[in-house]
Amino acid sequence: MKTVVILLPGLHGSTALFAGFVALAPPWARCRPVALPVDCVQTFDALAEALEPQLRSLEPFVLFAESFSAPIAARLSQRLTPNVALVGLSCPLIEAPFAMASSIGASFIRSRWIPSWAVAAVMTGGDRRLAAALLGEARKLPREVLAARLSAIATASRDDLLGYLQAPVLGIGGTSDRLLSSRLTENLMRDVPFGIYTEIAAPHLAAQVVPDRVWAAISEEFESAV
Repeated sequence: MKTVVILLPGLHGSTALFAGFVALAPPWARCRPVALPVDCVQTFDALAEALEPQLRSLEPFVLFAESFSAPIAARLSQRLTPNVALVGLSCPLIEAPFAMASSIGASFIRSRWIPSWAVAAVMTGGDRRLAAALLGEARKLPREVLAARLSAIATASRDDLLGYLQAPVLGIGGTSDRLLSSRLTENLMRDVPFGIYTEIAAPHLAAQVVPDRVWAAISEEFESAV
């Protein structure tokens, strides 16, 4: 029997960038990408509350979250503890990578001032096509939603994960992550009960750039967790 793997995206909130990751899913996994809702308050608490009804009937399932969605997944793991077989956090948001007013940041991202090559250098390991796709998804967001998510990032802290994470937890750090240091993930996992840290050669968007390596890490931990 296949196990459902819920996939939560980064800041852009879209499932569009998960196609390649889903295509390489191992035989045990049945992927279900879930978009972040835009019709609720954009705090980690509110987003988790909005997503919970979609997941409550699943048992057991793997909860995979990248970057921005890590604090949301942490809250869901607490709310749905008996049903979650494994929490996988890929290059998770642990603290704000930079300081910028959320309204200015939203305008900057939605404008054409930020080139895809710059995003590629920070997020995708130089893949400009993926960087352009990421920008495209982020720019589809209503300005107020994007600004609210950036505001949530600005106040993010270790407590947004440590205070909530339940079940076996796998933290995946990317050696080439230029947005969030892999050391943050490694240090976090030391303080998470039943937390496991693994490091792979990958940029921030690890699931999109090296999906095979991310799946290998998840599969190894899933098999030991169950």
